[in-house]
Amino acid sequence: MASVLQNLTWDDIKNLPETGGRTEIVDGELVMSPTPNFRHQKIAGRLGLRIAPFVEAHALGEFGLLPLHVILAPHVHYEPDLWFVRADRVALIEANYVNGAPDLAIEILSPGNREHDLVVKLRDYERYGVGEYWIVDPEAETILVYRRDDDAPEHFLPPQTASAGTAFESPLFPGFRLDPADVF
Repeated sequence: MASVLQNLTWDDIKNLPETGGRTEIVDGELVMSPTPNFRHQKIAGRLGLRIAPFVEAHALGEFGLLPLHVILAPHVHYEPDLWFVRADRVALIEANYVNGAPDLAIEILSPGNREHDLVVKLRDYERYGVGEYWIVDPEAETILVYRRDDDAPEHFLPPQTASAGTAFESPLFPGFRLDPADVF
């Protein structure tokens, strides 16, 4: 990832031309990433094809099948691979961005973004109120599921690790179970 500019906000980059890659702002610094590889996109598609129809059928909110800018703070915004906003919070969604923390952010690790997703995004998603954060690891074929701690809602609980054969449920999608074997 290459950084080129600092002290930026959404207003500074919202009219930039599309690059085919990601443009995110981390503490005011522009971070650009290349277009994800085919396996990354295939996993994102499989996740989306399983979750989005369930969300739609149960009118749970909006599930983003493609990255969209998520503005967490003036100098912090990301483009999660997949995202979800509950029905009672869809007013956060604008034409080109989500103005606040989504209820779920899903990031799929790539060789070039592992530390960024496992450390920086984890820190910021926790700090700025993302309800759940799923880190999908194609190498380990696992999904780390971070959820808010009911006793300390400003923090995530230690992650639940799901792998093939260990389907998990999210309180965001009552009645829906996801087995990582279905996405890897």
